[in-house]
Amino acid sequence: MKKIFISLVYILFLPLSSYAQEEKEFNATYESYQNNVKKYCDTKDRPWAKKNALIPIPQYPALDTDAINNQIEKTKNLNNVSNEEKRRLQEQLAQDRIAHFNGLKVVEVARNQYRAAMNNVFGCAVVDGRLQILDTLKKKIESQTQGRNSEINKKLDAEKDRLERQRDKLQCNTSRNKQIPMSRQLVNSASRQYCHYRYWLAYVDENFQENKHKLDTLESTVGNQNPDTSKVHPRTIEGWRKSFIQQSNSLEKEINRADQTLPRAIQAFQDMQYSYPIHLMLVIIYDDFIRLRNNLSVYMNASSQLYQKAYNAQDKNER
Repeated sequence: MKKIFISLVYILFLPLSSYAQEEKEFNATYESYQNNVKKYCDTKDRPWAKKNALIPIPQYPALDTDAINNQIEKTKNLNNVSNEEKRRLQEQLAQDRIAHFNGLKVVEVARNQYRAAMNNVFGCAVVDGRLQILDTLKKKIESQTQGRNSEINKKLDAEKDRLERQRDKLQCNTSRNKQIPMSRQLVNSASRQYCHYRYWLAYVDENFQENKHKLDTLESTVGNQNPDTSKVHPRTIEGWRKSFIQQSNSLEKEINRADQTLPRAIQAFQDMQYSYPIHLMLVIIYDDFIRLRNNLSVYMNASSQLYQKAYNAQDKNER
């Protein structure tokens, strides 16, 4: 019994490298991922055809050290994002953070690519959707004022200029055909972005399930110029099990997040379209109210001073 127990302990804690086979190449190739997205995501038979993209699709990297590290640098230096988004990307993809990231680093890099792209897609949709609403409001107001100078039109023009500057900053490829609702453009473009990303996650998932050993080797070099080769692979069965669960959960969590976030974001955009005209008019009314209140305050102060002077003058005459 004692010998059996010692043998079991020896097997459980035996370094995996002592019985690991020679590292094989990834089963799923990057070309297979590209063929899948070309066949399904980019086909002209789909409503999200390539010409409908509000912004270009990010180039998700192959499972290769140079490709991933190069993509990190490109993503950190995107020029079609807001300053706030650029700061976030530089923080999220900083070498120190990526090198010590718990989970799958390759997925974390792509997650930031996808998030930045989707932020721009929805940013373009919001900006252009608001511009369409502004144009509709302006036409209604102009029909009522019949060409007369209007303070409301001036405010709408100022808001329009601000939104157009934002659209130029985001480099939006919005349709100039006003007959196409922005909600449809958004659904088409976001669906295509999602399609590319999900196929890439499937490409990573298949290789993770089939060849974790090689993926661990790759992970050690992502964002890390001097990897510690002695800690690349788990040394025991228990270490391998913990590593597998942690990485598997990281990948599954990202897949679920991508699946659940898109429909919620589209619903939020539709809610914005309903509420924005009301919000805009309330802002204009509030601004007019503040101006009226200030003007009344000036008038009432002057009237009060005049009354006080007249009262004082009358009081002196009585004495």
